[in-house]
Amino acid sequence: MKKTFFISALVAAAFVVPAFASQYLIKKGDTLSEIGRDHNHTVSRLMEINPQVKDKNLIYTGKYLNLDDNGGAKSAVAATTAGAATAAAAATSQDKTADTKSTDKKTSEETSTAKSESENNTGFYVAGRVGAGLLDNRVSSPDMHLDGVDVLMRAAIGWNFDPIRVEAEYGYMPGAAFDVNGTRLETQINTVMGNIFYDIDLGTSVTPFVNVGAGYVRIRETSAVPGATAGRENNTALSAGAGMSWDFSETLKGELAYRFSDFGHIHDGAEKQSIDMHEVTFGLRYQF
Repeated sequence: MKKTFFISALVAAAFVVPAFASQYLIKKGDTLSEIGRDHNHTVSRLMEINPQVKDKNLIYTGKYLNLDDNGGAKSAVAATTAGAATAAAAATSQDKTADTKSTDKKTSEETSTAKSESENNTGFYVAGRVGAGLLDNRVSSPDMHLDGVDVLMRAAIGWNFDPIRVEAEYGYMPGAAFDVNGTRLETQINTVMGNIFYDIDLGTSVTPFVNVGAGYVRIRETSAVPGATAGRENNTALSAGAGMSWDFSETLKGELAYRFSDFGHIHDGAEKQSIDMHEVTFGLRYQF
């Protein structure tokens, strides 16, 4: 009877051993010590089989940890089976004192909460953007709709509060060209904007965002006709847009974005012109 109980305990232990996943997805608030405790690993062992972890107090949400190197799960099975065998032996002989004691010593390790990637990236950043802008020039009298395309460059500094980013940005378009009855017109744009971005965390390396902005625009219009008057205006600029960023590394991100800007009006003699711009830009953002 005792022998049957002992064998049954061993068989049961073999079937109840949990299936250890080979990888673990880090969640916000996790620590190495907690992950190790839940998966029968010490912090030292986790760092040994995860060489990408350089600091035991710094792991990143959304990243994966190896839980075994084809040996961790086996050792866990062996430990569980041995524990079941000891329990069965103790049940068959109540007079015997246990010869061995569990010596599960847990080292006192610092349990700083794991930083998520967004928390790690909170702080100062710089960004550069380049692309194309379609300048939409609507003339009131006579009623005309003129479009001109030119390269667009932007530079920005900002602060990431996660998931909100706030930045100051300078933009420059050298001169979008228009042809009006054979006359070439060029419109130069300079902007100084304050932008607010909202990053939508998907838990992946790609992060969509939306943004709005307000600031100052200086519009300068020149004509190829000798002696023609040039239109010049300083206006309030408003913008809205959307895009996505992706991680090249923990500090460097790429951006692809669309933005619509309303630059107000410009008066060129008797004419009143409304200036809008549609733009698509590619950028790089470096987080310090």
